[in-house]
Amino acid sequence: MTKPRVVFVAPESRMFPIGVHEPAFQGLDVAIVPVTCRAKGDVVAAVRGADVVLLGGVPVDADVVAAMEGARARCLFSHGFEKVAWRRRRGPASS
Repeated sequence: MTKPRVVFVAPESRMFPIGVHEPAFQGLDVAIVPVTCRAKGDVVAAVRGADVVLLGGVPVDADVVAAMEGARARCLFSHGFEKVAWRRRRGPASS
């Protein structure tokens, strides 16, 4: 059986330093996968198939959420919701 993948995604700015959360997972049988992302496509690819997703300072939209479909836990380290596209379309789009 493979270890659950804990993917920590952060931007290049290092506003959310990769590795700072690793001590919280000591003693757990998980694979920690730190990923620095430059673009949304990098974020989507990084979170796809992850068991646990930790996002720090990267934009989250419908494509990113869809890529996290199988994740058992998702955590966004952010202030406010400026990085989250939270509005959902209700019914058909108006023209």
